[in-house]
Amino acid sequence: MTKYLDPAEWGDLLAGFSSRNRFRRARFETFRRGGVVEEEQEAHLENVKVILTGADAPSVTVTRLDNSAATPTEMITTITRVRRIGFQLDVDKSEDGLEIEDEDRVLTVLRLESEVDGAS
Repeated sequence: MTKYLDPAEWGDLLAGFSSRNRFRRARFETFRRGGVVEEEQEAHLENVKVILTGADAPSVTVTRLDNSAATPTEMITTITRVRRIGFQLDVDKSEDGLEIEDEDRVLTVLRLESEVDGAS
C-alpha cells in the first residue's frame, strides 16, 4: 500500500482514483478500538474528493450510487480531519481499496469489488 500524507497531493490522486474506479461496487469497513464495523449495503462508486479548507479539514467525501431501487439514491459519506490516505492493491495490482485515516486513528476503508474474483 502506498501512503499519502501530504493533503496538497490528494486532489489529483483522488480524482484519478475516482476516474479509474467509477461504477465499481463499493462498501465501507471502519476499524477502531473495540472492533470493526462492516457496511452491509454496497453501492457504486461515483466520486471521491478532498476539501482542504474549513474547521474539519482536510476532509474526504465519497459519493456512491445505490441502484437497488427503481430510483437510484445518492449516498454521500464524509470523513473529517483526515491525516492519511492510501491505496490498497489486489493480487493483480488493481486498486481494491482506499484507506482513509482520521486524526483519532480511526481507519475507514472504502472496499472495492475485486477485478480478480468479484468479491468486495
